[in-house]
This record gives sequence, structure tokens and C-alpha cells, in this order.
Amino acid sequence: MVKEVKNLQVLRLQNDKLPHVKGVLLISGWQLLVLKFVRLIGVDVKVIGEKCSSLKNLVLRSCNTLVLENGSYNDLLPGFSCLRHLAAYTKSDSSHTLPHSFNVSHVSTVTKGTCDFNIENVLRRNQFHFIQDLHMELHVGQLLMSAARMIMDSCIKLKVLKGITTWSINSYALQNFLHEVKQAYRGVQIL
Repeated sequence: MVKEVKNLQVLRLQNDKLPHVKGVLLISGWQLLVLKFVRLIGVDVKVIGEKCSSLKNLVLRSCNTLVLENGSYNDLLPGFSCLRHLAAYTKSDSSHTLPHSFNVSHVSTVTKGTCDFNIENVLRRNQFHFIQDLHMELHVGQLLMSAARMIMDSCIKLKVLKGITTWSINSYALQNFLHEVKQAYRGVQIL
């Protein structure tokens, strides 16, 4: 039986299975400001989103099984509404948190395995008006040019864009897009 841990603000776990820590999140998750999971199996994004309502910083690194048990993009997940920094480096789709992260200013997402990442669906729900730093690497599939333009139009406070060369946009279209971005978004640094 898990008891409430007083003043738990930072939780970093690695090399474990989420059922062992799910009890901590259910009881003390509301206090957490920083949550970092490394190489955890079965990370239930819905539990984090429902129970960690004060979360400011979320890191998911090498958590190969991200699940949204009994949930969807439309579920209200208050734990992600306070997020300022989100980093997800996974082999699976890490976009579960993005539609709910309305106040995030720094996002770093690297997807290397099979995924159903669709930034256009994410941007229809959350336009990332506060995002300043976007690092998005897609090592599978490709990002459509319409999605790339949608990112630039939505992220009105964007200052840094990283990972664009991993979006599998053909070189001619990429060069044209980079030229457009430099002309229309003079303050955006592309790395």
C-alpha cells in the first residue's frame, strides 16, 4: 500500500515498470512539478495527465511503450495544461501529451520507431501559441509540407526551430520552405 509522500515535487525513475509507480502518481501526483521517466515500460499518459495537475516539466526518455489507456485526444488531461517544458524521446508515438499542453513553451520530441504522429491533428486542438523552442525530429515517415506551414502559422512566438532536416521533405521543397521562413519569420532561428 502506497502512502502519500509529503512535498514530493520532483520524481525521476528509470529502468522500471509503471505499475510500481502508478500508486505514487495516484496518491501524490498532484504535488509533482517535475517528472522524468527513463526506460520505463507501460507509461500510461492518461494517469500522468489526470493525476499530475501541477506538472511543469515532463521528460519521457526511451519509454518504448507509451499508452493512452481508455482515452483519446478529446479527454481532458489537466496535468498537461500547466506544462512549460516537454521532452519525449521514444520509439513510439509521443504526441499523446501535445493536444493538452496548451501553455508549453519548450517542446523537444524525437520519434524513432513506428508511430502515428500527426502534427496536423495536434495543431487543430492546440495551436501552441506560447511555444518558443520547438525541436521535432521524425526518424520515421515524413511531415507534409502543409503540416510544416501549419506549424509556422500556429506557433506565433516561435524563436527556435530544430530538427527540420529529419522531416523527410524533399530537398527542393525544403529549400523553398526555409527561404519562406527566413522571409516571413525573421526572428526564427532554424537549426
